[in-house]
Amino acid sequence: MGRQRDTGTPPKQKAFLTGHESYLMHKYRLYVYDAEDRLIAPAMVIAADNDDAATGQAENMLDGVRAELRDGDRLVISFPKD
Repeated sequence: MGRQRDTGTPPKQKAFLTGHESYLMHKYRLYVYDAEDRLIAPAMVIAADNDDAATGQAENMLDGVRAELRDGDRLVISFPKD
Protein backbone atom coordinates (compact mmCIF):
# COMPACT_ATOMS: atom_id res chain seq x y z
CA MET A 1 0.00 0.00 0.00
CA GLY A 2 1.53 3.34 -1.07
CA ARG A 3 1.47 6.57 0.84
CA GLN A 4 -0.88 9.28 -0.27
CA ARG A 5 0.55 12.69 -1.06
CA ASP A 6 -0.53 15.57 1.18
CA THR A 7 -2.45 18.02 -1.02
CA GLY A 8 -2.79 20.69 1.67
CA THR A 9 -6.58 20.23 1.70
CA PRO A 10 -8.07 19.88 5.17
CA PRO A 11 -9.47 16.43 5.98
CA LYS A 12 -13.04 15.87 4.89
CA GLN A 13 -15.56 15.85 7.68
CA LYS A 14 -18.52 13.57 7.06
CA ALA A 15 -18.81 10.11 5.53
CA PHE A 16 -21.74 9.09 3.37
CA LEU A 17 -22.56 5.63 2.04
CA THR A 18 -23.66 5.30 -1.58
CA GLY A 19 -24.08 1.80 -2.91
CA HIS A 20 -20.89 -0.09 -2.20
CA GLU A 21 -18.71 2.98 -1.78
CA SER A 22 -18.33 5.49 0.97
CA TYR A 23 -16.91 8.93 0.41
CA LEU A 24 -16.29 12.00 2.47
CA MET A 25 -17.55 15.51 1.90
CA HIS A 26 -16.05 18.82 2.97
CA LYS A 27 -17.96 21.04 5.34
CA TYR A 28 -17.82 24.55 3.94
CA ARG A 29 -19.08 27.58 5.87
CA LEU A 30 -21.00 30.47 4.33
CA TYR A 31 -20.72 33.77 6.23
CA VAL A 32 -23.26 36.50 5.38
CA TYR A 33 -22.62 40.18 6.16
CA ASP A 34 -24.79 43.30 6.30
CA ALA A 35 -24.06 46.60 4.51
CA GLU A 36 -21.65 47.62 7.31
CA ASP A 37 -19.73 44.31 6.97
CA ARG A 38 -21.09 42.89 10.23
CA LEU A 39 -21.80 39.17 10.41
CA ILE A 40 -25.59 38.90 10.52
CA ALA A 41 -26.07 35.24 11.52
CA PRO A 42 -24.10 32.14 12.44
CA ALA A 43 -22.30 30.58 9.49
CA MET A 44 -24.37 28.25 7.32
CA VAL A 45 -22.80 24.83 6.73
CA ILE A 46 -22.63 23.52 3.17
CA ALA A 47 -21.58 19.91 2.58
CA ALA A 48 -20.05 19.45 -0.87
CA ASP A 49 -17.50 17.34 -2.73
CA ASN A 50 -15.47 20.29 -4.02
CA ASP A 51 -15.24 24.08 -4.28
CA ASP A 52 -17.37 24.29 -7.44
CA ALA A 53 -20.23 22.33 -5.90
CA ALA A 54 -20.09 24.39 -2.70
CA THR A 55 -19.99 27.63 -4.71
CA GLY A 56 -23.07 26.56 -6.67
CA GLN A 57 -24.98 25.78 -3.47
CA ALA A 58 -23.95 29.11 -1.95
CA GLU A 59 -25.04 31.05 -5.06
CA ASN A 60 -28.49 29.44 -4.78
CA MET A 61 -28.79 30.64 -1.16
CA LEU A 62 -27.77 34.25 -1.80
CA ASP A 63 -29.57 37.16 -3.38
CA GLY A 64 -26.89 39.77 -3.97
CA VAL A 65 -25.81 40.04 -0.34
CA ARG A 66 -22.17 40.20 0.74
CA ALA A 67 -20.90 36.80 1.82
CA GLU A 68 -17.79 34.62 2.03
CA LEU A 69 -17.55 30.89 1.42
CA ARG A 70 -14.75 29.27 3.41
CA ASP A 71 -13.23 25.82 3.68
CA GLY A 72 -11.67 26.02 7.12
CA ASP A 73 -9.48 29.13 7.12
CA ARG A 74 -9.23 29.14 3.32
CA LEU A 75 -11.36 31.69 1.47
CA VAL A 76 -13.00 29.92 -1.48
CA ILE A 77 -14.95 32.85 -2.93
CA SER A 78 -16.43 36.21 -1.93
CA PHE A 79 -19.91 37.30 -3.01
CA PRO A 80 -21.02 39.23 -4.85
CA LYS A 81 -18.39 38.19 -7.36
CA ASP A 82 -16.40 41.05 -8.89
